Amino acid sequence: MSRSPSDHASIHADASESAPTSTTQSSSANETLTSVPLAQAPAHVQLAVDLIYLLEQHQLSPELVLKALRIVEQDFARKAADQVTSS
Repeated sequence: MSRSPSDHASIHADASESAPTSTTQSSSANETLTSVPLAQAPAHVQLAVDLIYLLEQHQLSPELVLKALRIVEQDFARKAADQVTSS
């Protein structure tokens, strides 16, 4: 099944809504689940939707994707640490 990024964002949207929404949830017990139009969602949520769409288009196994994402996370964590130390 092929989906567009807006399909991912509208998973929790009410059928009467016209704009796609993105649902975000924090691991903090104090924060609540919210739905907002994808265009107004935080940049990291928009990026996540785009990445999910891209990865699904390649029809890769979830295990392969998770292994690759661990490498990507390590790489970006290292880059973030380097930025902090060079500032």
